[in-house]
Amino acid sequence: MVPAVLTLALTIGLTPLAIVLLRRIEAYDVPSERSSHVDRTLRGGGVAVAIAAVAGMVIGNSGDAGSLTTMLVAVSILAVVGLIDDLRTLEVFPRLGAQLIGAALCLPWFLNNVSLPWGLRMVLAVGAVVWMMGYVNAFNFMDGINGISGLSALVSGSTFVAVGLIEDLPLVSLAGGVLAAAGLGFLPYNFPRARVFLGDVGSYFLGGWAAFVVLMMLVSDVPAEAAFGPLVIYLADTTFTLGSRIARRERWWESHHEHVYQRLIERGWGHVRTASLVTAASATCAALGLVSLGPSVLARAVADAAMGAVAMGYLALPALLARRTPGDRPSLCPTRTAPHRPTPIEVDLHDRAIS
Repeated sequence: MVPAVLTLALTIGLTPLAIVLLRRIEAYDVPSERSSHVDRTLRGGGVAVAIAAVAGMVIGNSGDAGSLTTMLVAVSILAVVGLIDDLRTLEVFPRLGAQLIGAALCLPWFLNNVSLPWGLRMVLAVGAVVWMMGYVNAFNFMDGINGISGLSALVSGSTFVAVGLIEDLPLVSLAGGVLAAAGLGFLPYNFPRARVFLGDVGSYFLGGWAAFVVLMMLVSDVPAEAAFGPLVIYLADTTFTLGSRIARRERWWESHHEHVYQRLIERGWGHVRTASLVTAASATCAALGLVSLGPSVLARAVADAAMGAVAMGYLALPALLARRTPGDRPSLCPTRTAPHRPTPIEVDLHDRAIS
């Protein structure tokens, strides 16, 4: 409880300081035709989230120093990579290379906690690195509208707390509580109106945090449904979108506007409604995943099928909406014929208004 409260308080207290510093160095996200925003907004607020979460984990150290140290080092490296990307914009391959280093640092810990034949352990180790890098980028791809990532952290963290308590995994509960508190603490500055974005520093950090907690659960024999449940919607959206782009022979690594949540925004749903839908779907999958912790095989099978149905329904929603309103493609800002690009005078007035 204390680590989560500390993380919440620090996130709430440090984010305004981050906003001041980011404004001084003019760390703005400038909207483009692929953005879900029409006004330039500060990015990099995840610095406050990262500092608060690390402090909460250190204060709440449950005694598993090896896992704690590995986790904090790995996610801190990912956060630094994200911060550099926010400030200087890294090319895709240097960025992936740096992410690989952060993920690979988890290998000694992972191999030490998996009791299987050497060959299988190595295969799983490669899978662990791919998983870490994959979910970090998935979380980053999904961090495109107000509130979505803070709410995702809240749902995922709360689920991890429940799993940790049920399965007697104190470090999982601790990490989950801190994750939920960090997401909750950032929401007032990002939802429903965004004064600041997490930026890559925040999305890499929170994505890496959730990915590592999943690994902790898997090496402790927690059922996969319980571990991955709160992440299913993010994984489904990213996998479906990138798979579709690859099938069309498009450059999947380039910026685009084809994620399910982005297409819902284009249908005129708005940030609040879309983020709420993603959160509700994620929370439903998380609850269904917890059924796997019980003794009933039948209940688990039914819950798995229901989880799949929720994910499929989410993926199909933009197409269903398009059928109801054929030919209607609302803009990101329905009251305007085109996104407004603020003039220097408007930018100055806007900055003064939110300072």
